[in-house]
Amino acid sequence: MVAETTPTDILIDTVDPIDNDLELDRALSAVDLIFSSVLIHVFSLVGLVGNSINILILSRYNITTDSSNILLVSLSVSDFLFCFSAPISHSTSILSRLMPTLPYLKLDKLIFQNFELFGRIAYCTSITLVGVISLERFVVVYFPFRASEIVTPFRVKVAAFVVYVINIALFSPLFNMFKMEMQYVEDYDDYLPVMLPTDFYVNNYKTITLTLGVFYNNVILGSSILVTLILTPATAIKLWFIIGTRSQLTSQRCRFEPQVAKILVTVCTINLIIYAPFVAYDSALNLMSGYSLDSNSFRLYLIITDFSGTISASVNFLVYVTMSKKFRNSYK
Repeated sequence: MVAETTPTDILIDTVDPIDNDLELDRALSAVDLIFSSVLIHVFSLVGLVGNSINILILSRYNITTDSSNILLVSLSVSDFLFCFSAPISHSTSILSRLMPTLPYLKLDKLIFQNFELFGRIAYCTSITLVGVISLERFVVVYFPFRASEIVTPFRVKVAAFVVYVINIALFSPLFNMFKMEMQYVEDYDDYLPVMLPTDFYVNNYKTITLTLGVFYNNVILGSSILVTLILTPATAIKLWFIIGTRSQLTSQRCRFEPQVAKILVTVCTINLIIYAPFVAYDSALNLMSGYSLDSNSFRLYLIITDFSGTISASVNFLVYVTMSKKFRNSYK
């Protein structure tokens, strides 16, 4: 159950204890400089290039008929979109050191309101798709002779499409969640932009909180992580026995390909390690009494999750290159 708070409490007035510690504030500034100004941009560039190559190469191999390729291309698209939005969202870290305070703060609010939310959609879509991939591999590995009947290309396309639709639909209200107003700030002796809840958000606060805080974080993302957590080890164990005992028989009599399964299990495992802690933390935040979007702790949370997201989006390409001879040969 979500604790009772008001929209204003969550957006502007909540005081975060971490903000009162000057040394932590300086530490966050250093973290922001290293991660937001450098590392996130570097890994985003790697992710953009890598996922572009993924999409181009995977599209050559039965993109309309192979369920694994359909899901991997779908994952590469969401990873690409995240790597596109992440450096824009964190460009304010660089701009804050180059621009005057007032223009920077205006730009910071606009970028957060648009690109940060856009990146959240792509981030959560990738998490959900990894859950679908782990389920698809579980079915193929455990039921290899019935997999062609259960996991059809049409069903996989529908599943990937539904994942995108659900994430976009559930996140779309947040684009109308904020409004920016100029308020006088005595410390700056100037009018500065402040993000305030819109009438739409105030009037639909409980519905939005219930939908995103409980249903989305705990049901959609939580179930995706849980499915990946349970099915990926189960698939890996079964795969180990298959490769050691009857891989030749299996590959000849059904559509099962051990190497493809190994690649996808590796992808699911890496994404599980990266995403699971943040989904758990995000769910906990939504069950607490609220947090300030301007707080240092929330900013740190965004930096860490976005950095982890760029790593996840980049590493898939390395997995394909190192584990798939067919993928490597596509460069020749």
